[in-house]
Amino acid sequence: MRVRGVTTIELAVSMAVGAMVFTILGAIFIAQGRYFAIEDAIAETQYNAFQILDSAGLYALSASGIIGGREINGTTYASGTSTVVLALPSIDAAGTLLVNTYDYVALGTAADDPTRFVVDIDADPASDRVDATRYPGALVDRLIFRYNAVDPTEATAIELYVRTRKDARGQAILTPLGKIYYLGSI
Repeated sequence: MRVRGVTTIELAVSMAVGAMVFTILGAIFIAQGRYFAIEDAIAETQYNAFQILDSAGLYALSASGIIGGREINGTTYASGTSTVVLALPSIDAAGTLLVNTYDYVALGTAADDPTRFVVDIDADPASDRVDATRYPGALVDRLIFRYNAVDPTEATAIELYVRTRKDARGQAILTPLGKIYYLGSI
């Protein structure tokens, strides 16, 4: 009985088939990584855009009006197309409205990082709300406030447009969202 080994041709063919299999698997792995990076960026931009809309809505729906400007926690804000300052009736620990006392909330982008959405709160000492600066959203590419009056202080509704952006694998992922809030709706 004759023992037969592997010929050079058989070895070359098996190496070529193996190289093709690894090339295909590598391409699939790279494409899957690119797909995951883009899907992750889409999810992150959508999350931040919704966080911004929800945060703004929470305060706009409770607001009794818009004021022209105010200094809150050391930062001066003026109501316009990129910022809005809201006056909210103060509340006590039971959630009851306090007469003739107001808390003020500024919504806009952070002065030190224009890609971050800021909610700055100046609470009345009698209010259950507390002074705070929060950053509920990031990745802001564009933030626009529009009003149903020429003078923002006379407006009864705010239209908020936000667009978030993140670059993933050389591709800009944008999520534009907008909503209209009527002041004092709750």
